[in-house]
Amino acid sequence: FDFSSVHMDALLIVGALVHLPHHRLRRMLQRFLMALGRTGVVYLSLKKGSGHRDTSDGRRFFLWQDHQLRPLLRSAGARVLDFQENQSALGTDDTWLGYVLRVERLQHNAG
Repeated sequence: FDFSSVHMDALLIVGALVHLPHHRLRRMLQRFLMALGRTGVVYLSLKKGSGHRDTSDGRRFFLWQDHQLRPLLRSAGARVLDFQENQSALGTDDTWLGYVLRVERLQHNAG
């Protein structure tokens, strides 16, 4: 996905990346963040846990710990402004990790 031609002030990424393997998350986040230009705010939520979990209907959920995500978010160019853990509103045993992120990029002058 190439989001470089899209220009947003904020992104809401709620549960959209739960099926993405761990090794692909940082690169996908970097691509999403391209839509913000020089600065912006992001809300990101991912499921808490370790490894992955397969469901009876064949879906695979990749699970995260806060201590794994923070360095990855930093390396993608985002700073954590707020963090919360919340139980699923659907009444399942799932816990969601929610991050409010700030993205700021330096502008490079050519010449």
